[in-house]
Parts: sequence; structure tokens; C-alpha cells
Amino acid sequence: MAVKTIEHGAVFIRNGMGYDNWFEKILTSHVISRDKMICVSCFLALKENTNPHLWFSVPDMKKLAIRLSEKFSALLPTQKVVFADNLARFEKTLDQIEEKQQEIRQRFSDLSYAATEPVFNIMLDSLGFHTINMTVLPFWRNTLSSSIRVFLPVGVWPWEDLAKFGQ
Repeated sequence: MAVKTIEHGAVFIRNGMGYDNWFEKILTSHVISRDKMICVSCFLALKENTNPHLWFSVPDMKKLAIRLSEKFSALLPTQKVVFADNLARFEKTLDQIEEKQQEIRQRFSDLSYAATEPVFNIMLDSLGFHTINMTVLPFWRNTLSSSIRVFLPVGVWPWEDLAKFGQ
């Protein structure tokens, strides 16, 4: 992204959970007005250790959509109706996602999952799946796997056990 482009931006959306610190540095180094910025984690009042993959939270994305509609309407008041219509259509789409989530919660309420990274955890939690807590240890262990000598992190062992026991 060219600096010239950034300087002429009207609205900047940032995650605010450390996910986009590089962007924050660019914005502050070019004296971008704070009123042009939307910090999602800030207006949602999220705690510091919150999963940074905020876009998987449908309720939070609804709040962001409302905030954007308000911001764009303030910037272009003559287009306020267009922004309101777009917001309504987007909210209907999110409502459909929430309906599908409810169906999945009812159908698969007893499922558990394990993940090496929390990318999709927000969505999985909203689907009613249960997190399997795993401790990934920061050292390595030699192991035999499928007759091939490999090096695996110790934290992989619980994954293998989960697979063996059909969890």
C-alpha cells in the first residue's frame, strides 16, 4: 500500500489486538487523524488476551457494520439511505449465518475440537463445539511414525492420541 494512498484515506479499520501493529505504525507515522480510524477491539472493549481473529464473530461483525454505516453516513450524508440499505442487507446475511449456526449447534452439540492455532476458535465456539485443552510444550522429541523417523513437537502427541481414540 503506497503512503500517498494512506494519506488520502477517509476511514481506516484496524483490528487493534496486535494483529496489525505494522499498520498502526504507518498510521501514526503519517499523522492520520484518530477520527478516521476504527479500532475494532477498542469499540468492542475487548480484553488484551482475546483471540485476534475478530471477523469470525458474527455479533461483533454486526457491530462493526453498524459503526461503518454510521461513519460513511457522516462522511457522505447524501448517501445515508444507501448505507442504511446496504447495512440492512448485510445484517440479513449475518442473520442467515446465525440461523445456520443455530442448526449446527442443535445437530452437533456434543462435538469437541482441538486446534494448534486459534484462528477459527471463535466460530467453533459459537457453533457450540467444546474445546479440548492441549498443552503444546516448547521442546522436541524423537519418535517413530509410520516407519519413518521424524521429529515432532511433544504437543503433537495429544493430537495423535485424539486421532487414535476417535475424538
